[in-house]
Amino acid sequence: MGVESGVFGHVDRVGSSIHGWVSDGTPERLKVLCRIDGIWETTVEAAEFRPDVRDAGFGDGYSGFELTVPEVLINGQERRMELLVPERSCWALPGFPAEVVLGMPTVRIFRLTAEHESAHAEFWARQQREFGIVTTAAARNLYHQTLLSLLGQANSAALAIEANGGIVGICTLSGKKALGYQHVAELGIMLLVGYRGKRLGERLMAAALDCARELKLRRLELTVNPANQPARRLYRRFGFSPEGVLRDYHQVGQQYSDEIMKALILSNTDTQYRTTQPAP
Repeated sequence: MGVESGVFGHVDRVGSSIHGWVSDGTPERLKVLCRIDGIWETTVEAAEFRPDVRDAGFGDGYSGFELTVPEVLINGQERRMELLVPERSCWALPGFPAEVVLGMPTVRIFRLTAEHESAHAEFWARQQREFGIVTTAAARNLYHQTLLSLLGQANSAALAIEANGGIVGICTLSGKKALGYQHVAELGIMLLVGYRGKRLGERLMAAALDCARELKLRRLELTVNPANQPARRLYRRFGFSPEGVLRDYHQVGQQYSDEIMKALILSNTDTQYRTTQPAP
């Protein structure tokens, strides 16, 4: 959610249609302008009733909007989208302008090797930019060395999902080095923002678990922020179970947050991920 000059708003979903809300806390119904690639635009009044917005204290709740995107633009390609409130000095909804993917892209999943370092580095740089982080030569060199070290371990691997000519997501299996723990690996998964919500994480996770079995791994570990509900749902679907809470585990600036520790014992899973979901 974002706020500036008394305007509040949030984009809930981007697909063949775009859903969200915007309000300045008054009875006035604001308009939202959507512009895609500078070649198409439309304006809609934010007047749909949103009880959740009302209950959160943002006006009377009549501030929701839905924008329908032309089918010609829903082809799985990356597009630049702007969402603005013209009546309020073209205030931009939080997170926009942004690169979005409308529709389902054609993807390929493959196992990374040292030859893919350049493409993987470009993904890493894009992912860092999404968090507002400016990469440096020193940071890229550290990243390069870390990747090569991971790829050089017999009990480790990295898989990538490719779309629109570049890597858009990765899943790493970082095996433990210490004797007696080499059957254990830490799993990490990342997708560019524009490619989320398309079940690509499931495809990448399924491929990673197949790879883990090939590597003869038995235990996979990961941590997840309690507020990251999409990730928690994904891990539940694949059978990861909670094992505790790591207090003040993650730091951003001066802020610390807890993370949930989850694990999966591969010998107790089927080739396909579980349809029944364990407790959160």
